[in-house]
Amino acid sequence: MKEKMDIISESMIKKNEDKKATETNNEEKKVNEEDSDSEKEENSLLEGEDSEKGIRFLTPFDVKTKPEKKYCFFLKNKIKYIDYKNPKFLIKFLNERGEILPRRITGTSKKFQKRLTKAIKRCKQIGLLPYITDRLR
Repeated sequence: MKEKMDIISESMIKKNEDKKATETNNEEKKVNEEDSDSEKEENSLLEGEDSEKGIRFLTPFDVKTKPEKKYCFFLKNKIKYIDYKNPKFLIKFLNERGEILPRRITGTSKKFQKRLTKAIKRCKQIGLLPYITDRLR
């Protein structure tokens, strides 16, 4: 009977030791993960990225000096006449609400922006394009 109790108590001791060992391993893993997370945050702060804490630098490290220049779609494709009867083409120059996109967004030249505006207005007047919508595209 004592032998059985000794065997049972030994097995329980081993189980407890195993549990403690796994708990310490899990705690070590958590500590390592926290360390790696803090290192990642420090690296992201050094690189100038936005972090979870919301810390930002006044001047980012990667500054683009010149944005890509926008070219006139019509000059690039050698289009001389803008057809007001083609709403599928004109829809490219409208936003979701049906408003004409400005030159600074589309990159069209002043000459072709005027022609484009005139064509869109004509197309709206004959009923091929809506004046105002919720979802045009």
